[in-house]
Amino acid sequence: MENLKGILLTHDHDMLYKSMGSLFSIEPIYIRHYITSNCMKIVRCNEDEINLQHFFFFVHKFTDKEIDLDMNMKGITLSHLTTRLNRDEISKVPLHNLFDALTMDTCLSKFFYERGFSFRKEKSKLKVIYGGKIIDWSHFFETFNSGAARMVSNRLEGNSKGVTDKCVNGFLFGGEIHKHGDVRHIRRCPEILDNMLNVLKRTDLIEEWIEKSAPYIISFKAKIEDIIIDHDVYYKFNNKQKRFYILKACLLYLAKSFLEQWDAYDNHIIRLKDDLNVSATDIFDVKKI
Repeated sequence: MENLKGILLTHDHDMLYKSMGSLFSIEPIYIRHYITSNCMKIVRCNEDEINLQHFFFFVHKFTDKEIDLDMNMKGITLSHLTTRLNRDEISKVPLHNLFDALTMDTCLSKFFYERGFSFRKEKSKLKVIYGGKIIDWSHFFETFNSGAARMVSNRLEGNSKGVTDKCVNGFLFGGEIHKHGDVRHIRRCPEILDNMLNVLKRTDLIEEWIEKSAPYIISFKAKIEDIIIDHDVYYKFNNKQKRFYILKACLLYLAKSFLEQWDAYDNHIIRLKDDLNVSATDIFDVKKI
């Protein structure tokens, strides 16, 4: 894989060991030895409690190089669950944030357009036009599908604070991310498509998408400065703190995996900053589920 120097390959268990070894200029077998020797102690902690100084002391037994995460750890890999009508499109076009996925030339925007939908950006909001009219999602807040209507409204037009939800999401670690409860439903179809069409009682189009599409896991690389960790609920982590937290999460993941205690629900949701897309060149692995 090209252009992955300084990238922690968190999407794959074995590649994570190799990339951690590269990051600290030691053989991966020493990372494995640390995990097997300390796994019981590690799994009794959460990420915030893991002692990185203990790990760094161990690393220094095998290298004289200074540990400088800011210099050496440029980014990570994330795993994203999606459904697509066209497999070939994935590696040729960017992975778009929600607004761009609905307004640019994508399989999702084409699907909507060919069935009478269009989208228009108005300042920080995205308006949905169907049947020649702009949809007012608040009209559905007291209906059976009120939850889905509020979800669409929040994502496209903003929550009570006017903040929309359009970012690209991914998981820090790969594997069976499709079994995570927060995204399991995305195996069927995009969440925005499911919510919109249920509210508008066009479930026939949901079934059409499901019939014609297939689910995939897309792995891509992301810069540390471009990510937001869901654990950081107040968005206060600087880049150094992100690196430390991710490294702690990696140690816990490897320890739990060694003890066969890792569960899909243990995975971390990582988001890109709102307006960012993932370029096609940053996508390096696509797996059909």
